[in-house]
Amino acid sequence: MPTSPPVAARPAQGAILTTAALALAALASFALAGCAPPPAKPATASAAAADGCNLTHRTSAAFTAPDAADIVETRSIGASCADAVVVITVRKATGEPLWAWASPHPWLGPSAGEGAPEAAAMDAFLTGWRAKVDTTAGLPDWPERDVFRDSLGAFMHTPFERDQYLDIRAKALPRLCHATGVESGVCIYYDPASGSVSEVFQSGA
Repeated sequence: MPTSPPVAARPAQGAILTTAALALAALASFALAGCAPPPAKPATASAAAADGCNLTHRTSAAFTAPDAADIVETRSIGASCADAVVVITVRKATGEPLWAWASPHPWLGPSAGEGAPEAAAMDAFLTGWRAKVDTTAGLPDWPERDVFRDSLGAFMHTPFERDQYLDIRAKALPRLCHATGVESGVCIYYDPASGSVSEVFQSGA
């Protein structure tokens, strides 16, 4: 394979959403959040009853730098928890969005219908939907085949060519991973030189 050019910073890529509704939901999360995140509303059953299933959790993460106070926000949007869309957003401490990913909640949690999750169950889900931060040095080595196994899931795919992927891995850039399903996940990395975020791989059973 010809040698690929040095890795160029690429604009942040959202996970592929299968419907226009999911894309609009992700955009809605930005609009609701504004330029800087407002104080988090306590996620309680009474709040859900008054506001549908619109709950938010925020945690701090050192993603863009070892001492950064970046924000990982998990949010549910919907008239009911059974039909809610959930969104995970990564922001700098200033509120600048770096990454967002959205999905129907049933893809990641209990399915809708009888026994659908109430506010307390959604609150527990959003609290537990955490991001893992480390570096791209933790990426697996490039295998001698197109699809390979990784600890985050049964199979892994990357949008990069081999030389680019190995260069990103060798640089040990900041990496953040989160679940995209019961047995799947996605990882992104931050390039301090350009201040941009790019997806580096997806994995799933």
